[in-house]
Amino acid sequence: MRIPTCRIAGWIVLAAVVAAGCTEGQRPAPAPAGPIIFHITTRQAWAEAVRVGRYEPEDLRMYESIPCSVRSQVIGVANEFFKDRKGLVLLYIDSAKVRPEIRYVDMDGTTPIGPHIYGPLDVAAVVRVADFTPQADGKFVMPPEVGGPKK
Repeated sequence: MRIPTCRIAGWIVLAAVVAAGCTEGQRPAPAPAGPIIFHITTRQAWAEAVRVGRYEPEDLRMYESIPCSVRSQVIGVANEFFKDRKGLVLLYIDSAKVRPEIRYVDMDGTTPIGPHIYGPLDVAAVVRVADFTPQADGKFVMPPEVGGPKK
């Protein structure tokens, strides 16, 4: 029997376990071994990835990489490419668990350098999945667990 995990933004702290609502039989996810990078996708695409054990979005087929962001880039990317879109999730990826190469690249010569994963992403590298819903004006803010406004 698989024990479900309670993921807590990478920190294992008893108070956080209680605050996160972990119940008997659950345990917190291990702290990430490497820097966290982020990726925005649809809830449907992530559900399919979980079903097959790896994430292979259209970007990987078209551009040979999965574009990701460091924390400071997430909102800019979300508001530029996903404004007003619903049904999204924000993946928290432990870079140390990513098997394919991660390169920090500038795609167009003007964008700050961001991480790109050059191959399929094993779902085990994703340490947290958060609903990522735009505000009423269609723009995004960081989820509270990553320093965004408290709900």
